[in-house]
Amino acid sequence: MMASSNRLYFLDPLRALAILMVVAIHAAIPYLSIDLPDLFWLIKEPAKNQILDWFCWWIEMSAMPMFFFISGFLSARQRESRGAMDFLAGKVERILIPFVLACAFVLPLAYVVWSAGWLRSGWCTLGDALMVRFEPAIERHLAGPAHLWFLEYLFIICLLYAALSKVPQKDFSPRYGVVGAPLLLALPISLILFWDPGAMFNFHNSFIPAPLRFSHYAVIFLSGAFLYRVKDLTDKLCRVFPVYLALSVPFFILAGLSLQTFFSGSMLPENRVLIAISCALFQWLFLLGLIGFCARFYGRERGFIRYLSDAAYWIYISHFPLVGFVQLGLYKIPLPQGYKFLLAFSVPLAVCLWTYPRVAGPASLKDSLGWFQRALASVILAALILFMGFSYQYLYGLEKKRYEGIITGFYQKYFERAPDPVDLEHWTMMALNKWGLQKVEQIGFLEAKMQGAK
Repeated sequence: MMASSNRLYFLDPLRALAILMVVAIHAAIPYLSIDLPDLFWLIKEPAKNQILDWFCWWIEMSAMPMFFFISGFLSARQRESRGAMDFLAGKVERILIPFVLACAFVLPLAYVVWSAGWLRSGWCTLGDALMVRFEPAIERHLAGPAHLWFLEYLFIICLLYAALSKVPQKDFSPRYGVVGAPLLLALPISLILFWDPGAMFNFHNSFIPAPLRFSHYAVIFLSGAFLYRVKDLTDKLCRVFPVYLALSVPFFILAGLSLQTFFSGSMLPENRVLIAISCALFQWLFLLGLIGFCARFYGRERGFIRYLSDAAYWIYISHFPLVGFVQLGLYKIPLPQGYKFLLAFSVPLAVCLWTYPRVAGPASLKDSLGWFQRALASVILAALILFMGFSYQYLYGLEKKRYEGIITGFYQKYFERAPDPVDLEHWTMMALNKWGLQKVEQIGFLEAKMQGAK
């Protein structure tokens, strides 16, 4: 059992690496050559980068499993020391409340950035964005927690785990060896991925959890709780981590080659078997190997790694609209895709690390800043929100004037007269909020002229 706190420093680099990977995959999405399934991003750059494809597949097979494993491992420790009810109360405070608050404050900011991207990409009109009314391709992805899905899944899993409080908990020493551990842990994951590879690689945005995707991460969470009970776990992994990490490489290559057929929609039955086995084995070989590596070389607290680990929750919640904002600013700028990715990764990360002690850090960090700095940070955040709101209103006014000019031109072209104010307002609002200019021209002017209307 891993009960003493000095044995848990190895989790800090795991958590720090996982959050860097999450920011990185979001920063890379517009520049991929193969689109991730059922993911509708704010922009899509014309140039592609196949290296980023493999990079994102590696992240998707490792980052979120890492987070769920850490959560399960620590949850076993917390439930043992606090009891089921206190454990659940802590999860309400730590997960559910931040999830609700982030949905209320972060998701609206993300919507502003994403709708601006759709507008700039020509996928919607400003009226669509302001009325929150889009074409079906966008509409089906609109109502969901976006990047916050992890908190929703995690809280539900914790509810189920708290219900298992009556199950006896005993430390044990497994008899399976170096090869047996990843095989045993990978078996349920393989079955889930064989049934539906989308359990790991589907990104549909919805508040309703996908059953197989939920099952995939629940198994990893429970595996973390299970491995907490293994005696001398980190000592064992310290000895074998080079083997695990070395074995993970060919399975990752095999998984990547198989995933290309899955993403292209031409997956054969044998590819489904390869995806299930290779992804599951890579996932566990890499994760267990990384745990052993961190336990071997990070047996004590390291300053920056601890800071990044502590800030991971804040980074996870707040980075999403910042990444989109940078990507929107870089859209169609003639820079190599690699540079754009690095900017979309590093700028939001720097902002999150700078704001963490000022907004969400512990009292010791906040006190070191003083009341003036904290007040200034709050004012800047409020000013940013107001600026985005007023900017939308300003852009709406400009767009309305542009539409009025175009519709005035329709009157001159089809009816050879200036519009009266009531008709101009009517057709402008129809174009902005419902039909768009093409449909207004077709129905309101071209067909009307053919019918002899004036």
